[in-house]
Order: sequence, then structure tokens, then C-alpha cells
Amino acid sequence: ATNSSFIFPLMKMDIQGYECKALDGMRQLLKNHVEVVETEATPAFLEAQGCSVDEMTSRLNATHHITMNGEGEIVAKKDQSQSPPPEAA
Repeated sequence: ATNSSFIFPLMKMDIQGYECKALDGMRQLLKNHVEVVETEATPAFLEAQGCSVDEMTSRLNATHHITMNGEGEIVAKKDQSQSPPPEAA
């Protein structure tokens, strides 16, 4: 059996504009298993891949609360009201 209740406390992304594509591919992972996402947003890099800062934050905001840290990075913390209930062992 697989352990589907594993939680990643932090996922840090710095993938030079491919953030939207990565977020699209990991929707279920973000929704169910990632507490905090930390990433940078460079508009020119995102735009080169057909995305924008607003589109990227919208994807994150679907499951996480967005803030900025002291280094100007986007920090998305899991909205605990949307967390699935823990599975019984």
C-alpha cells in the first residue's frame, strides 16, 4: 500500500519562468500534500512561457494563502480550511 498522507512541509521553486507549467502539473500534489510553496516571480521569464505573475499567483491562491517574504519571494501557505482530513492509520 502507498502512503498517501505524506506531507511536504516546504516546496521551493526557482525554475526560470516555468512556474505556471509546473503548478498546472502538480495541482493534486499542492492541494493534498504541500504545506508551503516558496517561489520567485520574474515577469519576463513567465511571459516568455505564456504566463504572468497574476496567473501564477492565481494558481497558487486556489489552494494556498499568498504572502511575500523579506527577500521578495512569493510564499504560499496552505489554507488549513481546505486541507483534507488526516487518514486513519
